[in-house]
Amino acid sequence: MNNIRNQVFELLVASLKTIKKSAAYNFDVKTVERIHQTLESIDSTKFPAVFVLDAGIETPETFDAHSPRPGHNLEIPCVFYFKGSQNNLVESEFSKFISDLSKWAYSNPSFSPHADNFALVSFETILSDPPDKIGIMTVKLTYWFDRSNP
Repeated sequence: MNNIRNQVFELLVASLKTIKKSAAYNFDVKTVERIHQTLESIDSTKFPAVFVLDAGIETPETFDAHSPRPGHNLEIPCVFYFKGSQNNLVESEFSKFISDLSKWAYSNPSFSPHADNFALVSFETILSDPPDKIGIMTVKLTYWFDRSNP
């Protein structure tokens, strides 16, 4: 994996770690890690958790002849795990957690100087077994690298 792409992933992980009550969010994200495959299990004391998957859809950036730098568009899936404190509050708490992730995504996290065009693509809940919820948040960005060092 090229160095610029690696730095972009590390910046994404660092940015997600800022989701804390002290930064005016509803929850402290206890675990944020970059992983190479989905997890079979995770300790629920580490919830809420967000795992940035190295897998993703990567396509060359379409640019015109005046564009000085080549780049790639990258869609990155982030798997999130949430455990509600009580079964009757799960939906309300989960909505607040999704609100936290949305707030983070729309805060325009910085990946400078390596990437821009950051956007939230989608949220999808893939398991809802109260009090547990698992979902995927997909984000996209464009990262740039020197043509002589792809």
